Amino acid sequence: MSTSARALLLSIGLISSATPALAATVTTGQARDSTDARSDTSTTKPPKKDSRFYFGGSIGLSLSRNVVWVTVQPYLGYKLTKKASVGARLTYQYVDDRRTSPHFTSRNYGGSVFGRYRVLSQAFAQAEYELVSIDTGDRRELVPFLLLGGGYIKPLGPNTSLVVEILADVLNDPRGRRYRNQEPQVNVGIGVGF
Repeated sequence: MSTSARALLLSIGLISSATPALAATVTTGQARDSTDARSDTSTTKPPKKDSRFYFGGSIGLSLSRNVVWVTVQPYLGYKLTKKASVGARLTYQYVDDRRTSPHFTSRNYGGSVFGRYRVLSQAFAQAEYELVSIDTGDRRELVPFLLLGGGYIKPLGPNTSLVVEILADVLNDPRGRRYRNQEPQVNVGIGVGF
């Protein structure tokens, strides 16, 4: 197992083990005296209506002696039902690859639309269609990706979660190999409202 894979697994493990305490800290209100029978309704606010919108994103960084990859992917989603949602994601990626001569530098950008369905309270299936404008050095090419997979949601607080997605491209367009050099694609980010 590579050093970066071990570091990722260790980070996920640490976050997973620390989040129950964080969630308990965030969701625990002030302790009330059990002998206090008074009810103070003057400061009670009506329940806040839950928004159907959610947002989040991920920032990816991969560094080695010969390759630098930086990826930024914000997204916005809309809940159709309690289990089904749709959304859109923007993608920007900077690649500096020195494994070839001359070395290759690229700035890629694109967008996608996705659908998610919660199969369990903390797990979802996802389908995503993405178009990315890839800089090949002498021209740009619009490359499609059809990503299928799923994800896991780990609550961090009342409205914030760690979101892990594992997606595989089923189109496998050969022009996209420099943009995505590994399968499956693993995204780890923060989500608000999902």
